[in-house]
Amino acid sequence: MNMDEIVTLSDEPLPETQATITCDAFSEASEDDRTIRRREGLPQKKELEGKITLNPERCLIYSLPPTAYSTTQVIAPDNTQWDMYLIIIPFTLHRPPEDRYYEEMTFFVEMADQSVTAFDLFPREVSASIEEEGLYTLSPQLTVIPADANMRTGGKQIRFPPLYPIITAFGKNESTFFWTYEKSPVQQRVAPGTKNALVVLQVPHQTGMIEAKISYEMVVVKHLLGKWRYTDAASHKYHIQWDLNKAQQFYEQLASRTVDADQQFYGQNNALPPAGKEQTPQEVAPMENALFDVCVICALAEEARAFMQEATRLCGVQFQRAFDKEHKIDYYHTRIHNTLGEPLTIHVSYSPDTGPLEAALHLKPLLKKFRPRFAAMTGICAGDKKRVKLGDLIVADRAYVYDSGKFIIDEHGKRRQLHETDVYHVSPKIRNFIGMFEQWKSLVEPPEPACYIGAMASGSAVRDDNLFDEAQFPVRDTLAIDMEGAAFYRTVEDFPEMSALLVKGVSDYADGKDDSFHERAATVSATYMLTFIQEYVTADRMPRIQVQES
Repeated sequence: MNMDEIVTLSDEPLPETQATITCDAFSEASEDDRTIRRREGLPQKKELEGKITLNPERCLIYSLPPTAYSTTQVIAPDNTQWDMYLIIIPFTLHRPPEDRYYEEMTFFVEMADQSVTAFDLFPREVSASIEEEGLYTLSPQLTVIPADANMRTGGKQIRFPPLYPIITAFGKNESTFFWTYEKSPVQQRVAPGTKNALVVLQVPHQTGMIEAKISYEMVVVKHLLGKWRYTDAASHKYHIQWDLNKAQQFYEQLASRTVDADQQFYGQNNALPPAGKEQTPQEVAPMENALFDVCVICALAEEARAFMQEATRLCGVQFQRAFDKEHKIDYYHTRIHNTLGEPLTIHVSYSPDTGPLEAALHLKPLLKKFRPRFAAMTGICAGDKKRVKLGDLIVADRAYVYDSGKFIIDEHGKRRQLHETDVYHVSPKIRNFIGMFEQWKSLVEPPEPACYIGAMASGSAVRDDNLFDEAQFPVRDTLAIDMEGAAFYRTVEDFPEMSALLVKGVSDYADGKDDSFHERAATVSATYMLTFIQEYVTADRMPRIQVQES
């Protein structure tokens, strides 16, 4: 990467110029002292506790263009309504008098136009020291992410000075946002110096100038009468303007300058050409030998459609249809990026018919041919109404066939099942990851469903006879039943280099009373799975499979 593509930020004090704004933070006298002064007609006493300087002219403004003008596939809001900008705001926190120090300091930005909101904020949450300079860039979702020197996203990289805890950002998707800097067990005070705050702003389309008010609040510890005392201080609100017409381009725009990492990857792996590139029949033909990063397998067309609709909504992509001549089935494919900006090719298909046998017959040759790093099954299931509600999510860490074994008539004349159950498990690494995985929540249309991690029972028939009331499941925390989940996990076991996850939404209670939740259940499971793929399927966590030619 050329040095002019790296933006280097500093923690050195900003030089003072005619454009510098000095924000003095004052503390007020005690309430008793204020009362006495009001009664005696004296001016209220304020004490200078801290000083911050800000220069609007030193703020860096970058325009974030829509996908068509970028060498990376940016996933942004509708560019007919919104424009996106990255603004880097440096400000200097000056040293307090010798007898005091900063325990906490908060930097507020209040946009004058409330339709201007923070799409992303950085630093977001720094709870451990980052003692070396770090490189950051923007993901395709326009969030600030770590970068390495070899990453090619088509955009600039930002070299950040060391960061020390604790730093927390608040106000995402709001017009007022702020950063709080606090002491930590390692850093016993907020260190003076220049801080750099980054915000990705979502701005109404064709806005030329935006205005804001900035202010600071702080907690100062000072030595008074032989004791350390805490004092609150605050600055006035200061008016600033940012001229968006002067914004620089964050992404490269000249195709002649591009050696696209996506193109290199797809060429080397004989996979799909980059999204947005017009395909001729000759270019589509090599799909017969393509490899995919992710295969999404569904039992029903409506489940596959829900996944593709969510990918279109959240990633701004379109799916292409292809035909597998060897297995005589149609499938769909597209390309997205994960949260690190790495390209992922996605294959979506559904079984020609329902049932575990059909699922296995469909899945095994598909995985053998396309060799995905990750296999996903998403769709709908029946839930135990005593434990879950319609629309809830079931993330299956285990699956098994519940109707295997032997049925007998017991001494009371009742039919009873003697189970012979093999349980198929998700990998321990994925089980560990899903325990704290919540990034999907903000992307699901309200109301937010409950999400349960537990066992999925699979059977060969569609049931609407209150199965949960009658069956004694051999796995204690069985939450739901479907037809294909166990066959999915069992088939993937034959490909030990692959990882897999089964996620379904509760569409009914297996009682035949309500099937109106099919679309909702399929959609929430698709949203969860798409977000999981973007978070989990990375080159570090899942290196691309090297296929040995026979």
